[in-house]
Amino acid sequence: MRQLLDEECTLDLTYLVSSRASFPLVGLIGLAGCYVTCIILDKEPRELLAELAGRIQYSTAGHSQSIVTAAAIVSP
Repeated sequence: MRQLLDEECTLDLTYLVSSRASFPLVGLIGLAGCYVTCIILDKEPRELLAELAGRIQYSTAGHSQSIVTAAAIVSP
């Protein structure tokens, strides 16, 4: 939180757009989106996956790096 509020602690833009920072954040956002979807639909992840069978793809979370997130969501 300090990095968001204090300009002196803000990370360099070059670092933020690198895969070292963006990849984990994109993955976390994708998993959070899946979690929120399960809560809103009042379904367990396995129930949601059964309904979406064959339709989950890398664009699920809206980013090319989301292929890993999609694979994590559908893995048993």
